Amino acid sequence: LDRIQTTVVLGADGAVSGSGGCNSYSGKAKLSGASLRFGGLSSSRMACTPAVMAQEQKILLALEGTLAWRIDPVKRKLILIDLT
Repeated sequence: LDRIQTTVVLGADGAVSGSGGCNSYSGKAKLSGASLRFGGLSSSRMACTPAVMAQEQKILLALEGTLAWRIDPVKRKLILIDLT
């Protein structure tokens, strides 16, 4: 859904937080060079439209499956990569 904005904030202490578009989430991240892993993610449980909830669930699953990352300098976007 184009109008939904997802955010990811990585703290220097390994904390990760953000918004899936409706609910906020938090957990831990381990960043080492091009390697990036997320774990222990939990999110709030506010009710949103079914389409937003479905997209948010996909976002959380994508975070949990992330193994690497890169930045798209043209679009100024974080690209999460699942190498499996």
